Amino acid sequence: MFFDPCDSVGERIATFGLYEADDLAAIRSFLTAHPPAGRIAVDVGANIGNHTLALHDLFERVISVEPNPLALHLLRANLLYNDITNVHILPIAAAETAGEHAMAVNHDGNLGASFLADDGDIVVQTARLDDVVPPLLSESERIGFMKLDIEGFELPALAGAAKLLQRDRPIVAFEAQNGALSGVVAYLRRNGYGRFLEMQYDGWTREQTFVRRVAGLLSRGPGFRLVPLREDVHAFRALVLAIAD
Repeated sequence: MFFDPCDSVGERIATFGLYEADDLAAIRSFLTAHPPAGRIAVDVGANIGNHTLALHDLFERVISVEPNPLALHLLRANLLYNDITNVHILPIAAAETAGEHAMAVNHDGNLGASFLADDGDIVVQTARLDDVVPPLLSESERIGFMKLDIEGFELPALAGAAKLLQRDRPIVAFEAQNGALSGVVAYLRRNGYGRFLEMQYDGWTREQTFVRRVAGLLSRGPGFRLVPLREDVHAFRALVLAIAD
């Protein structure tokens, strides 16, 4: 995979082979055990393609949504290098309304931490997923999985995908910044989602050294599992899965 070795995502890929490898293992395990009816996945905030590449083999197609031109170059290179042909790139920012918006690009070692901001240094196109995704689908195709990691803008992106959520009922995976969890969960509940799971790490975290993690895997197997979401704990969540009723 092509990446910037000085970027935090690139550093983890160089060390572990994937960024957020534990989260991806949990997602793959859940999707394998509970395959969704829809065979199309949407990766919102695809960045350089880490999740797209890791999940593309589970679906007929993946729609990767990424507005950052720097990340887009690496995303396209990674798809070409790995000969992945079932991915369609949407170079837009998922939002509640269509138009243009400034984006603050992170140049301090974390390209994935770029976000929409009034005082951003570039301008990107925004669009509602309800408007741009259906034209890419055949009459019989449905969204089975949607991942969102867009630096606290998950709620506006979901608001722009209300029709897709109500029609296709995809499994939704999202990251929740501090204070944003309750709003996203409440919105999804209003749209028919009643089951929420979060990652629980059994005695270690992603921040531990490679040697300690390997030792833990050898001694007791994977150190994480999906458990019911603790909605009363208002802290950062690296991964939440939402399942429709």
